[in-house]
Amino acid sequence: MVHVQVAVTVEQVLVFGSHGCGKTALINSFLEGSRGISLTAAPHGATSHNLVETVQIEDGDLGANSAGSEQIILLREVPAVASRAEIKEQMEQLSISGVAAAASMVLILYCPFDTDSDEYAQWIHAEVSSMHMPHMFLRTKHDLHIAAYGEENDTYKSDIQYHEPPSQCDDAVVEVVSIKENIYGDDEEDILFLHQRVGWAGLNRQLFSCVNGGHQEHHWLSFFTLTRVAMLGLAGFILVNEGPTVWDFMEANGMLPPFLMGSSGALHRGLAEEFNSL
Repeated sequence: MVHVQVAVTVEQVLVFGSHGCGKTALINSFLEGSRGISLTAAPHGATSHNLVETVQIEDGDLGANSAGSEQIILLREVPAVASRAEIKEQMEQLSISGVAAAASMVLILYCPFDTDSDEYAQWIHAEVSSMHMPHMFLRTKHDLHIAAYGEENDTYKSDIQYHEPPSQCDDAVVEVVSIKENIYGDDEEDILFLHQRVGWAGLNRQLFSCVNGGHQEHHWLSFFTLTRVAMLGLAGFILVNEGPTVWDFMEANGMLPPFLMGSSGALHRGLAEEFNSL
């Protein structure tokens, strides 16, 4: 008799987002599309909705007799507040109560058609990042983008990268989702696959963390990218090889400052020889 192995883990997922961005709808999508769910209405600290759900994830690494891994996910909706100061207070309470430390994943929801939602997600991300909590962004109401621009339009990708809250994250993981249409992702897959992805993310939370506190830091050395170094090298090559000729021309036509008149391009020719010998 063959015994099928199933790895069972328990994950706690905190769901953040502004008023009306789709937090409750997301949780309901888990409820409507899942098996073996128990719903509890009892609040826990700052949590307004609790939902326990089982998600099955295939995992070939567990062996031939493995049915994959089974994640029991506890989703906790964290109610939206009115200001950044209240967010800080909320996060402190979650930390003191141990809820933050127990969280496997944080979902940061935002609606791109609501500037207040964008700002709220940025505030949440700054706090979550400073606390080193694993997180991913959900860009909600993708059906509105499709209705406005068509299914083939992907300009939202540029918005995500440069303008929206994920742009403030070192290595943001972002999924577009329409809970109304039960789709997620660029290929408009069934939202059930998003449920599985959330479960997988909780198991691999080390891949979903940043520590920049919501502020991109750029060291001065970051200027020297590979492309820029190559361009500087080319400019240096041209300068040391063509410099003597230009110098002689400028000297012959009185175009050099008085204190440089009389000097020659010999020094530049020497530099060119040294440069070419490298």
